[in-house]
Amino acid sequence: MRDAQSAPEFGLAIGHLLLQARELFHAGFAEIVLLALEGDDVALRSTSGPQGEVLMRPSDLTVTDRALLEAVDVGVVRIPPGRQQQVLGEVLEERQIMDAIAGALRTEKRILGWFV
Repeated sequence: MRDAQSAPEFGLAIGHLLLQARELFHAGFAEIVLLALEGDDVALRSTSGPQGEVLMRPSDLTVTDRALLEAVDVGVVRIPPGRQQQVLGEVLEERQIMDAIAGALRTEKRILGWFV
């Protein structure tokens, strides 16, 4: 968190946070999606994985994204292997990962986005 807070711009801070999360959890992939303040059709998606980093890329929300958003609204969820036939299994398939944890980034009043 200290590295992210000291980054000169927000996008770089997100990049630092993703790299640190991957290291902490021994993960091959990490993602943070920030929802638009008005409306919920577009978001800013940042990912870090074997193919490199993509930071703060505008992205339309998919059906899978909406299912994930609904799931994390109640708390942190684990998406284990073998869920490929269910909607959350598509989260794994789309990101080409074996299993995941996901949770909401929120204030007291609303969800700001999520992490995977």
